[in-house]
Amino acid sequence: MSNFEQAFSNKVIQWRVPIIILCLVLVALSATGGKLLNFTTNYRVFFSEDNPQLLAFDALEKTYSKNDNVMLVLAPKSGNVFTPETLALVEGLTEKSWQTPFSTRVDSLRNFQHTEAEEDDLIVRN
Repeated sequence: MSNFEQAFSNKVIQWRVPIIILCLVLVALSATGGKLLNFTTNYRVFFSEDNPQLLAFDALEKTYSKNDNVMLVLAPKSGNVFTPETLALVEGLTEKSWQTPFSTRVDSLRNFQHTEAEEDDLIVRN
C-alpha cells in the first residue's frame, strides 16, 4: 500500500462518524428530489412534433378513432353472475358508463351484440 493510500485510509477511519453522517445527509437530500420524478405512459414524449410517423398516426386516429379502453370487472362473491341482483348492477353500470366523457362504445352483458345469419340476412340483437 502506498503512503497516499495509507494516509487516506487513516483519515477515513479517523473521521468515520462525520463521513457517515455526511453520506446520510447527501442521500437524504438526493432522495427529496425523488418526489419530482414522474412516470408517463404517453409515448409522444419520445417523438418530435414534426415526426412523420407520429403525424401519420395522428391522421389515422383522427380519421377513425383512438384505441383507449377502460375495462370494469364485476366478480360477485357467489361466483354466479347471472343472478337478478348482479344483472341489475350490470345494467346500471352499463347505463352510467355511457355517461362518461368521450365514451363512444360500451360493451357489457346488457348490450352485447349477438349476430345470426338467416339465409341472406344478418340479424343483430342485444
